[in-house]
Amino acid sequence: LEFRRVLFRSGGRPVIVSILRDVTERKRAEELLAWEKSALELIASSGSLGEVLEKLIRSLDRQAPAAVCAVDLLVGGSTPQRHGGGPGLPPACSRLLDGTMPLDANPDCLTAEGDRHLVVGEIGSDPLWAEYRELPTEHGLRSCSWTPLRGSEGKVLGTFSISFHEPRRPSDRKSTRLNSSHV
Repeated sequence: LEFRRVLFRSGGRPVIVSILRDVTERKRAEELLAWEKSALELIASSGSLGEVLEKLIRSLDRQAPAAVCAVDLLVGGSTPQRHGGGPGLPPACSRLLDGTMPLDANPDCLTAEGDRHLVVGEIGSDPLWAEYRELPTEHGLRSCSWTPLRGSEGKVLGTFSISFHEPRRPSDRKSTRLNSSHV
């Protein structure tokens, strides 16, 4: 909230006008712009891809403390994936995404083959997670969403995921923002 007080005279009498304004959206926009600037600086710093992704995800996690964010990269086609960054993700989940834990058949959300943003409002009951729900739920993850990350030519390079410790679905505003993700 932003508070301003203006003092002026009207008819020789002092008048005070107080204004209270909600600046939440402006602050979010400023934080996003600062994050984008720091992301570009990180990329330009010639750090390793892993370091850059880890720093970017840490920054996102600070902006959304209830979320667990991660980036997973596609290596040699649509599978396998390599965990690119996500310090808040439990190590066992990172290993699963990094291909070091065997998967019989990757669910759509892990392969990023689809051209769409995927949302799982309740991991414990969603058919996408029928074979794999034990791992995230034993680590307290209850919902998640993924969006493909595309290169400038539209090719899917990986996925950006957000998980939460309670069942939920992203708002329309957040879904729109996620669906526009590109690298």
